[in-house]
Amino acid sequence: MAISFTAGQFAKSKSVALNDGTITKATLTSTEASGSFDYGMKVVDSSLTPLIHLKMNDDLATTAVIDSVGTYAGTASFNTDDNSVAGKMGTALNFPLSTDKIDLDSSKTFTGEFTFACWVNKATFGNHGICGDQTSFNNGRFSIVNSTTVSIYVSDGIGGNNSQSVNLSSTMPTSEWFHLVFKRDSSDNLFVYLNGVDVTAASYTRSGDINIGRIADNPTDSSWVSLTGYMDDFRMYESALSQADIDLIYAEGDGKPFTDSYFEEVTSATSHTFANSGTDLKWIAEENAASTGEINNIKIEYE
Repeated sequence: MAISFTAGQFAKSKSVALNDGTITKATLTSTEASGSFDYGMKVVDSSLTPLIHLKMNDDLATTAVIDSVGTYAGTASFNTDDNSVAGKMGTALNFPLSTDKIDLDSSKTFTGEFTFACWVNKATFGNHGICGDQTSFNNGRFSIVNSTTVSIYVSDGIGGNNSQSVNLSSTMPTSEWFHLVFKRDSSDNLFVYLNGVDVTAASYTRSGDINIGRIADNPTDSSWVSLTGYMDDFRMYESALSQADIDLIYAEGDGKPFTDSYFEEVTSATSHTFANSGTDLKWIAEENAASTGEINNIKIEYE
């Protein structure tokens, strides 16, 4: 069984689910490495299946916002064709008014690990709601406080909330796109990533349930402001993503899936052993005809 990808298909998708497969053909002989074998691609073990994925490519005269996973579709407070703008991955949605928001048809409560990820282009320096409960911040809220701080509110289990501010070692820009990731691991440690880099300035922990039912705005009883700006490719996971996973979803929007860290150079007619190996897959990579180092075709074969 073989699966082939053209250069355009593979470059567009950035990452390909291999059903947790790994490489068997870890070593190329000098004969196998001759001719088209100039580069090899590392396979990163990844389980990138989000619970919620709002691609925000919606551009119709309706308020419907599609969840590509299929469970948590949303309803915008505007017709999406009125607020559709150029995004990082296709189109994005604009939230220019304080009343602009997306309410999910079903809310989700995260009790342990989670990862929230999205592309943001905020128009101002100050506060911006990213996601939270629809009615009360006692049930959950995640917001940008300023250019170097985010905050999370979780339920205290008795009708109130526990909050935690997380300071960043880098600055979130204004009026330009950046990739924002917020995660909690199995030990309740909190982390923030900007453009794929962990920028958590210190050690922060916060346990407690966080309910998410609204995107790009705060709960109704919150005095904090909503997102003013653009949002693209909003994802939520029921796990704490690894650095490799965060690299991959950041690369999808940044257009840099094939950086040096994802390639191992293979010298023509010289045997080569790849860093990644396993028991299920082998693959062939061919350089393009112009010999510019781009992958022209990738073929994956099940042994």
